[in-house]
Amino acid sequence: MCADEYVQKMTFDSYFYKKVVPGNPLDDLKLAFNTIGSLVRANALKREMETNLVNLIGMGFIRDQPRQSLALIFT
Repeated sequence: MCADEYVQKMTFDSYFYKKVVPGNPLDDLKLAFNTIGSLVRANALKREMETNLVNLIGMGFIRDQPRQSLALIFT
């Protein structure tokens, strides 16, 4: 998201002018969809990591950890 040119422009302009500058509504909507997409992808990766860890524990590659320790990893 930080590599997005629109995000960089809005951030710089807001910092430079010391106020939130009005943006292009269409680009704001695009940014909102990109943000939601990033959150969905992060959640999917979290679930995949949890599944892989449980599989590794089940196969004996990692010693079984108490549930509380695993919960701390994924919160």
